[in-house]
Amino acid sequence: MNTDIMTTILSSSVLTSVFFGLIYIYLEKKYPLSNSYKFKLHDKIEDSIYYLIDEYSWKILLQFITVVTQVFSLFYIYSLLKNFTFFNAKINISNPILNFILFFILRDLTKYFFHRLLHNSVLWKLHKVHHSTENLNWMSQFRVHWAESFIFNIVNCWVFIFMNVSEYNLIIVQILECQLTFIAHANIKFKYWPLQGYLNNTLTHHWHHAKQSVYSGGQNFGAILIIWDRILNTYYCPMNSTDISYGLEKSEYFPRTYSKKILYAIFPLLDYTKK
Repeated sequence: MNTDIMTTILSSSVLTSVFFGLIYIYLEKKYPLSNSYKFKLHDKIEDSIYYLIDEYSWKILLQFITVVTQVFSLFYIYSLLKNFTFFNAKINISNPILNFILFFILRDLTKYFFHRLLHNSVLWKLHKVHHSTENLNWMSQFRVHWAESFIFNIVNCWVFIFMNVSEYNLIIVQILECQLTFIAHANIKFKYWPLQGYLNNTLTHHWHHAKQSVYSGGQNFGAILIIWDRILNTYYCPMNSTDISYGLEKSEYFPRTYSKKILYAIFPLLDYTKK
């Protein structure tokens, strides 16, 4: 991928995140979805730590073996894989609008099934990092295990290559999805009228983060579109209820001290139950 394009992606994502982050902080205070939410500095620090580990763990590791530090980022995986003969089977749609729409739908459906897999397989050991927060807010999006991001980036690239998506469309979808995900996690009374029942929103995603799942395996897995949950019977969203308890069930062990949390973020397979 062109270095200038990569720089544009990273700078745009950072600038938009900072800009909208200030807006989300104000809206969470002015129009809270859940009145039980309390601003806790240690939560913000923890979200930031996971974000930094997710962003830089592979880059730091790869520096020791003199490999390009960004080789495992989403866009570099995309650039590398699309050159292999194995991936030459593609859908070629000349109409850019139709191509974008089909790519968006296929990508979102892929994210739905991958999200369900995270909740119902050994990958839950990674994904429960994201669900460990007990004060859901816009910064909770950053609380993701680096290994989960890495696995999903590989899965995600297959969709990009199969749909033969341009790099600029990829940038647009990434930035759009990033901001919609911020909104979904934010503690804000926000509704997408008249599309509230079709788009993942603050209420549906907050119920996804509920400590106790209504369905076995979880509910509301949609990333942008919530219609997949409606079709596949994983949708749950009582419209007038915001009394939600967040976090992991007591049966789910998760480190409590900062030192163990940081180690878990890097080495999730170690036994952290020992003192």
